[in-house]
Amino acid sequence: IREATILGQGIGMAMRGLRPIAEIQYLDYLLYAIQIMSDDLATLQYRTKGRQKAPLIIRTRGHRLEGIWHSGSPMGMIINAIRGIHVLVPRNMTKAAGFYNTLLETDEPALVVECLNGYRLKEKMPTNLGDFQTPIGVVETIKEGTDITVVSYGSTLRLIEQAAKELQAVNINVEIIDAQSLLPFDIKHDIVKSVAKTNRLLVIDEDVPGGASAFILQNILFILIKHVPAVNSLLQLISAGLLKFMDYAGEGAGFVFGSLVDVKQHGFIFALVVVPTIVFFGSVISLFYFFGIMQKIVMVLAFLLRKTLKLSGVESLVVISDIFLGQSEGPMVIGPY
Repeated sequence: IREATILGQGIGMAMRGLRPIAEIQYLDYLLYAIQIMSDDLATLQYRTKGRQKAPLIIRTRGHRLEGIWHSGSPMGMIINAIRGIHVLVPRNMTKAAGFYNTLLETDEPALVVECLNGYRLKEKMPTNLGDFQTPIGVVETIKEGTDITVVSYGSTLRLIEQAAKELQAVNINVEIIDAQSLLPFDIKHDIVKSVAKTNRLLVIDEDVPGGASAFILQNILFILIKHVPAVNSLLQLISAGLLKFMDYAGEGAGFVFGSLVDVKQHGFIFALVVVPTIVFFGSVISLFYFFGIMQKIVMVLAFLLRKTLKLSGVESLVVISDIFLGQSEGPMVIGPY
């Protein structure tokens, strides 16, 4: 099997008006064609200013991080290498069929990653098999909840649904969201709305640490900072204060170094200004280090950030504040299983 040849032939067919679906048997073997997808397919419309398109659909299967061959799940690598191609991760074959129906009516390239361990599951046959569609870039809430928002995709969702049933028995109500589309991701910002309701977020996947789960969390934080007014205002206030401090520091540094240039003509300036300045700042830095004042300043800023987020209803989404305050070890990311 030659994955690079399959992709190359698929791109050529798509550019000539056909609608091919290139079959790559397993997700981890997609790496043999990743350069072609990244440099040729993902950039085609950009390189030609929209004059050429290759609506190639690449079908593969994965999400079973259990071994070396045929069982890899390099989603973190893929989503960062093929920006410009839709990356869709349906949780079952019905959702996958809906994605194919949607893609065949568009002119965009896409990668559809089906669940490798989902082919033997029984699903209800849709009555409109060739017509129903799964929207691209829109998450799906498959279980409503009030205590915590859990975001995942693919095969892990079945494990999450089972865990949610067990947690329900101890009065923990989990809201489960299927991302189902990584590129683009949550264009309606439904995850942030869910976290505003539950105040807790858990991202689960089966990629390596720093992979797709990190990508998902990054996008959620970006949406939060961009669209929640309280967070945006606080960050602008901090940025303005830092810029003002840098202005004052720059003026002081300019005066000090300007005095150093004229030290031969003005030795008394060096004696009265430069040396005391160095001693003063050295002493302040030493005191900060000795008494841990810098840590306390960071904790105060984190506390203010946390309070601001609490007023906006999403104080648990940005975990930085809890990390600084010693109340959390960081974002909860589970994987692989």
